Amino acid sequence: KRRPVCRFPASLFLCPPGPTINSDLATSFYDQTMLLSRTSLAAVLATTVLGVVGVPVVDAADSPSELCPTIHADLLRRQLGEWDAADPYTVSDGTKHTPYLTLSDDGTTATIVVGNGDEDGGVYHPMTPSDDPEIVHFVTHMYVVDQDGTVVAMQVMDPSADDALPATMVMDVPEGVTSLTPYEFCNLHGLWKGPEVTIPSADAGVVVSPKMAAKECAPNQPADGAHPSFHADFLRQQASTFESETPFVLDDGEKHTPFITIDADGKKGSIVVGNPDGAIHPMKAFNASDPATPPHWITDVYVVDQDGNFVAYRQLDPTDVDIATLEFDIPEGVEEVTAYSWCNLHGLWKGPAVKVVADDGSGGDDTTMSSASGVAAKGALSVFSVAAAALAL
Repeated sequence: KRRPVCRFPASLFLCPPGPTINSDLATSFYDQTMLLSRTSLAAVLATTVLGVVGVPVVDAADSPSELCPTIHADLLRRQLGEWDAADPYTVSDGTKHTPYLTLSDDGTTATIVVGNGDEDGGVYHPMTPSDDPEIVHFVTHMYVVDQDGTVVAMQVMDPSADDALPATMVMDVPEGVTSLTPYEFCNLHGLWKGPEVTIPSADAGVVVSPKMAAKECAPNQPADGAHPSFHADFLRQQASTFESETPFVLDDGEKHTPFITIDADGKKGSIVVGNPDGAIHPMKAFNASDPATPPHWITDVYVVDQDGNFVAYRQLDPTDVDIATLEFDIPEGVEEVTAYSWCNLHGLWKGPAVKVVADDGSGGDDTTMSSASGVAAKGALSVFSVAAAALAL
């Protein structure tokens, strides 16, 4: 029996046209257990990958964000590894999970709904939030690809929202597309592909919206109320996929471990995943020029206090980032903080707890840090700050 996955707030990833991943072929990208040899995996990817979508980033850097195609590729990897399915499920496998796309009368917007609850005898997919890994069941992602396999819009869902049911996504129709195909990912039942919808041409009197061409793919941040469900679902995956009832810790490897540094006044903290003087966790987005290497990144970093209350939470974009890091404020009254990180390939990791101690003016060390050889080097703090600024948060 599978348990639940992380959830996100209902907001959009918007991706303009660019080089593409072919969704039908890419479902065989990666073996979850990583049993394929690097050579054989390279052969598979070299024959299946058609490209990767590119989008401008917020800071106007030259390099496009690769977050949308990276998430898409990772969901395809999970479909193969966790559900042993080489392709997304379709309507022939069940209508409750199938995403259906309908166009507005003028053809400029599209609405995607998961399930057919509007039909007699039909049913919508549930959106059940919970902090219990055995209960949470919801659509985590909805997205749409065009006729070339380009991801043109992606939305991560919040099952705790008042309007969470039915799972719904609304998007502008990108300029120049001729067809759209909706996808959804259920935390318990995998990736589903809906029927393709043909876009009426301008010759038919329909004006296609150009809005999408100016949009970018950027990471959404989950609503505060969703944080417990994220954590619960990571615990579910930790047990079902990584065969561990608890998060991994420093003794299991420093590369994945999140370490906290607290400033002198005890009001701000920062996290880095890995040891700068040892092993730093990679932040590798999907890259069509290196198809043998699957996406490998810290997708989420978060902090809890001594009572298990969430202090900070961030979903990370791996594009052009070398270090997974996060800076956060420490609320009044917090005495201890602990960081967690989620690696898409290696699960949930828990860092050492750190006491929040403000400087008493005695002239001692001006920082408090979790332990790992070299992580406490104060000279590294400026590197962490630069890395944080480099994230598209």
